[in-house]
Amino acid sequence: MTITAIPHVRYYSAGDLPALTQLVLDVSHHDGWPLPTAQRTPAAARNWLLDRNALSRHVALVDGRPVGHLMTYPMTAADPAAAAFSAATGATTYTMVALGGLAVHPDHRRRGIATTLLWEGLDQLRSGEVAVIATLHRDDNGFARLFPQFGGRHVGDVTTADGLPVALWAWPPVL
Repeated sequence: MTITAIPHVRYYSAGDLPALTQLVLDVSHHDGWPLPTAQRTPAAARNWLLDRNALSRHVALVDGRPVGHLMTYPMTAADPAAAAFSAATGATTYTMVALGGLAVHPDHRRRGIATTLLWEGLDQLRSGEVAVIATLHRDDNGFARLFPQFGGRHVGDVTTADGLPVALWAWPPVL
């Protein structure tokens, strides 16, 4: 029997940036996202990780090494995902916050890391005033299987400004 270390999740710091940059590149090469092929450079990965609009940035560590990532960020009415979310749910009066960038290194999958990251992100955002939306690459069925376990529902699909097809998932209070 193999014992897997329990992931530790925390906000990430500047010291995590080199390992997280490599994580994003590894996931992008393996899965085709979060960075499109033309943007798979260390500089682009760092810029993506340091998105100034992010409300929070979480890192999952196993044995002290970053193996997973999740961001939360606000959505505006102009965001295609927010518009699709409002159309699908009828919700227009909530502050919309997105979970994004859920990524786990391919060598560390199926060990509860994405579940732990998702739990942390949702736990911080749950309130009666926040509509939580997750954007997920449409072909990523692995992470999509997690969302219903946390009360999420698929509410639509959009294509982002940079051409990535994403599925939208939403959580109460709007459902």
